[in-house]
Amino acid sequence: MRSKAAPPDDLQLLEMLRKFCAYQERCHSELKEKMERLKIPFYKQDDFIAALISENFLHEERFAKLYAVSKLRQKNWGRRRIEQGLFEKRLSTYCLQAGLKAIDDREYQEILEKTAEKKSASLSEADPWIHKNKLAEYLIRKGFEPELVWPLVTRLTGAD
Repeated sequence: MRSKAAPPDDLQLLEMLRKFCAYQERCHSELKEKMERLKIPFYKQDDFIAALISENFLHEERFAKLYAVSKLRQKNWGRRRIEQGLFEKRLSTYCLQAGLKAIDDREYQEILEKTAEKKSASLSEADPWIHKNKLAEYLIRKGFEPELVWPLVTRLTGAD
């Protein structure tokens, strides 16, 4: 008969959480979800969070900045979609704003233009109005601001 392994003690749990945070940048809500999956009692969770913050494994402003820049570069998301993603992570308004400020305006505009050009080339619409609207809808769904999208789409499609 096989004996049951003893549940991990607090030091083992803390080490597991350190590894979880070291693997990639995390926010508090992701860490809390992990602790719930590990069945860590609620009354101990704040102590673990405090320890990880003091050891610099957990830093929400750093997370927000990295999240915003990586979503822009890797997924070509616009500011609105990035903001929604940060909001869903339950970050403070300060961290959310810090994340959005980390986005370089020139790089943002370049990614918007490249994304628009690539999508425009893939659309097979002959009617320039339909082409323009489909392109604009796509970019707005990606989270780019309409006030940036419409002038760009008009310039790319030539449809006024």
